[in-house]
Amino acid sequence: MTIVLPIFSERAHVNLSAPSLTRFLRQQGVYLAFAAIVAAFFWGNGQRINPASIIVYTLSIGNLISLAVERLRFLFADRPFPYDWIIFIPILLVVAAPVYVISTVLVWLIALPAPQNLGRLITTGWKLTYVVTSCSAYLCISIVR
Repeated sequence: MTIVLPIFSERAHVNLSAPSLTRFLRQQGVYLAFAAIVAAFFWGNGQRINPASIIVYTLSIGNLISLAVERLRFLFADRPFPYDWIIFIPILLVVAAPVYVISTVLVWLIALPAPQNLGRLITTGWKLTYVVTSCSAYLCISIVR
């Protein structure tokens, strides 16, 4: 079964088939499980957690990274190990910066953990977010195979 959703014009559309929708929902479950692990890590270390910001970060980073990996997989997917990783790591380094900025803007708009300006959030909140980005990318390349 294929569902065609018109987006902005009749020529641009999105095909939703049962397998692609199932895959998308499965990925969201993986990202939510990863968000729970990150929240448990913070909670276990005695830090206050904001579940909404953790969920928004992991869902946005996971979906943006998987979108980028899917679009660029032709560069590394058919290569044998370790050449696939030699190509994938620089791609990840290039893609990680815009993914981080977009995700941070989404968190700032939707689920800001504490009142602060966007510039400060971008410059100070990158460490854990980069770890989440790297782990999400690892999950994506593992799922692609």
